[in-house]
Amino acid sequence: MKQFSSRLNDGLMSRRYAEDVVTTTGADTDASAGLQTVRLGGEFPMTLSFLVATVAQLVTLTIVARVLLSWFPGLRALSPVTAAVTQATDPILVPIRRRLPAFGGFDLSPVIAIVLINVGESLLLGALAGQ
Repeated sequence: MKQFSSRLNDGLMSRRYAEDVVTTTGADTDASAGLQTVRLGGEFPMTLSFLVATVAQLVTLTIVARVLLSWFPGLRALSPVTAAVTQATDPILVPIRRRLPAFGGFDLSPVIAIVLINVGESLLLGALAGQ
């Protein structure tokens, strides 16, 4: 098995050969990267986990884009982009704004939203991993 691991890590082994050997040993491998991975109940939970993580990242980046657009009024010339970002983030930020008390003119709803998105992502990924 040491020889297999060293050949896999050195990248000397073809992907097909690595898949054949790994299938017979019962472990899953990404032969192109030389890394061994464990699949949790097949490919569906991994795909769903990837989808959850990607959506969470996209929503977080959209919220950050809205914050940046609000700091630079000169970027209002990008009105279609600003309108799209505002329309995408309003369903998340407006309910949080309604529940937050006034905080000296600062809008903390993006910070709260990003924290809630990260907590929700962690909970969903943990549930998908079966932990």
